[in-house]
Amino acid sequence: MMMPSMDVKMFNEVRKMNRAILSDELYCRLGGVMNKDDFYHVLVWVEENLCTGEDVGALVRESGYGRRAFEQGFRSRSGFSPGEYLFRRRMSRAAVMLRVTSLPVTEIAGLLHYHSGQNFARAFRGFSGWTPTAYRRDAVWNTRILQLPLLYGEECFHSTVVDLSESLRITGRCKSTESRYDSMSDSECLSTLRNQLNSLQPAALQKGALVLTRITGTDDTYAGRNGVVRVEIVTGTQSAPGEIADGIIPAGRYTRYVFSGSWEAFTVFSRTIYLRSLAEQSLCNSEDLNFMQVNFAGDSLECALYIPVVPPPG
Repeated sequence: MMMPSMDVKMFNEVRKMNRAILSDELYCRLGGVMNKDDFYHVLVWVEENLCTGEDVGALVRESGYGRRAFEQGFRSRSGFSPGEYLFRRRMSRAAVMLRVTSLPVTEIAGLLHYHSGQNFARAFRGFSGWTPTAYRRDAVWNTRILQLPLLYGEECFHSTVVDLSESLRITGRCKSTESRYDSMSDSECLSTLRNQLNSLQPAALQKGALVLTRITGTDDTYAGRNGVVRVEIVTGTQSAPGEIADGIIPAGRYTRYVFSGSWEAFTVFSRTIYLRSLAEQSLCNSEDLNFMQVNFAGDSLECALYIPVVPPPG
């Protein structure tokens, strides 16, 4: 029998209220494990609130669980207390801002709602072992300290290392846009990529479209304050002999990941594996670029994503 329709927002509010009333009394008897969908919702909230100043109390309220049940459930899923995970993700965001922007340390501290640069520096050093300035100036980006988002399980990150013996030339369309590393949606960059892929002929997608993405600017103060990097996206197919190339994928070693899912999920997935591939293999990024081989693009995306890597200097 069909159930009467209910406004989604209202449904979520009722769901949260009912669970909060019952959770502290029944949660442990129900196994002490947070529902997978609830856990994912909490992780998304964390990513969207890294720079809002919201605390664990707000996170508990958002979850709809009672506080004790929430803390137990979150730890059972993640291995961290909610406060520890929120702190580690904020310090990881600070680390990214230190490396990809030219913002003063005191301004980064303010964006993360620290009342002074000294308090921020103390917290960052406790997290990383480095002062913010030393971390920014080091020749190799130390990504091992980063707490990556827990939005994907280990099974999603299988990778292979491949060697591209010759450079690939792309003929197609080139467009500059902005990418937001402080937002889960990154709508402008995502829209640009989707529009360029949709403009290709079906035969090109069947053959396997190529997408080259390169960071072209990070030192702009406006960009740093607004969590933006400027990128260039080249979309097309491999150039025929003698054909003019709009982009060139350099020869070299790449880490290859396969993705299939929604466009929104791809945003989180691609950012996570970019940092993960560097951290786990003790490698550093050879250039501020990556490329994709796209097999299908429509309402969802099927592709292989390649991250360029080289051994660290020294």
